[in-house]
Amino acid sequence: MKIFIALIVILVVSSCSFQRKDLANQKQNGHEELYSEPEESGEKKEAGIKKLIIAATNDIGGNFGPQAVKIRDTHNKSPLHIEIGGVDYLSSYLKILRAKHSSVILVDSGDVLPPERDEIALAQDFYSFLKYDAIAPGLTDLSLRSSGGINPVKKFAEGSLVPVLMSNLYELKTALGADWKGTQQYQLKELNGIKVGIIGLLPDDVSSLTPVDNRIGLYVENMLQSTLHQARRLRSLGAQVIVVLTHQGLDCGASIAEAAKLPLSKVNFEPEKEGMCDLKSSLGTYLQRLPAQLVDVVVAGRNHKKVANFINGIAVISGFDSTKSLSYLELSIDEKTGKVIGGKTKIHQPVMICREFFKETNDCYPEDPSINHKERIPASFLGSPVERDDEIKNKFKKFFDDASLSLRQDPEELRIRLKADIVFMPETSGHTHLVILEMTGGELSHWLEAAYNEDEASQWSPSPFERSGNNLILSINGENLIHSQTYRVLTDLEALQERMALRKFISKSGLVSYSEESWKGSLHTDEVTLSAASHRQ
Repeated sequence: MKIFIALIVILVVSSCSFQRKDLANQKQNGHEELYSEPEESGEKKEAGIKKLIIAATNDIGGNFGPQAVKIRDTHNKSPLHIEIGGVDYLSSYLKILRAKHSSVILVDSGDVLPPERDEIALAQDFYSFLKYDAIAPGLTDLSLRSSGGINPVKKFAEGSLVPVLMSNLYELKTALGADWKGTQQYQLKELNGIKVGIIGLLPDDVSSLTPVDNRIGLYVENMLQSTLHQARRLRSLGAQVIVVLTHQGLDCGASIAEAAKLPLSKVNFEPEKEGMCDLKSSLGTYLQRLPAQLVDVVVAGRNHKKVANFINGIAVISGFDSTKSLSYLELSIDEKTGKVIGGKTKIHQPVMICREFFKETNDCYPEDPSINHKERIPASFLGSPVERDDEIKNKFKKFFDDASLSLRQDPEELRIRLKADIVFMPETSGHTHLVILEMTGGELSHWLEAAYNEDEASQWSPSPFERSGNNLILSINGENLIHSQTYRVLTDLEALQERMALRKFISKSGLVSYSEESWKGSLHTDEVTLSAASHRQ
């Protein structure tokens, strides 16, 4: 009788959670299917097949310490917090992954540099200590201000022990690939008899979204054109697997989140199901135009959203920013033909780098208010306990300051300190390079109305939105928005770069930017003109 009752309960819960069959793999209660893999799992050997793991991070941006996330739930009156990510625990996850699988390629698809120039050496150490195989610079990397005439990406590459790939960057004087110390146009590696070719592509919109001074004498080739000749070159050199790294974003969850009435970060979707991703973006267009079987894997980034999908037969992965997640997939290589067996490729959901688990969920996903977040247990990954790497932590000890962790999560405190009228902090941004925009109330009202219609109202502080019947009233600090008045809006560089309507502000002279160091101690600013390029996109 007890078994019968239990079955009824399970059926009722399942039917109430989701009405559509194609959402059956999502869970509203319990997230072990979403962002952690605590259960035992290892390499399963099959006759005539070799296994290869492609693991990736993106948008770390010098955030090597854990990120403190505030939590509210129905079980605890006082707010709680949990720390997610950090180089010391990422190191442990990678050690476990490599112990379970004999062949692992580890890459990063962009925004690898810290905003502080004196921390470039630490970024070099990060990728070296964790044994990355290749990295590609991202949009924010290419936006960082030069020091003494030296491009930050060039300075990073010169001291990097890990190849920095810029497959589509050329010198105008020579019409040849940029020959910077530490950079390569491609990487060809061999693991367990499997040859892997890796390409690193600067985004097609890099010219309109980065400082013109950082691009003097350089030319960025179209991503598709560069892929065609670089991939074919690698194939001719014997590459059995082609991996592309590019700092482009893809949205693959919005439609499901809306249909299932879930937060976007909570959506767990099926990689092989078509129609999941918005393919109108630059990356979507690129993926659809690639010839069949030319590229096997694309590692994306930039918008800090998860991607775990097949697009045009290509496995595409991306995860969250900082060190908060690890993306990976498993490829099967036919030993006789040396080719990837497409039907056997397994894409995993991004694994959140948990420092501890919530007891109810075996996960550190923090956004479910129905979970009692106070009960914690040690984290595990693939059946092994996750343990802090103290040696790595000691090398990056400056990033483990509790004060800076709490400050980073409080937009209102930042608004007061930086003397802004209002703050826009997108959940998908890394918040490592803040900017102050001065705009009229008319300009701000257009942005606010768009944000409200696009479900971004919760990302403004203090909230400027109030409903009065069918009318939307906009106010700043309790006073109605005045169209002719100038307001100071605190946001971050990525918010500007990602939103078409805001790109015109990038080219304004005297734009005030605050580096992450400003959040940790005394304030200082860089007066920068981020771009002098026209904005035709």
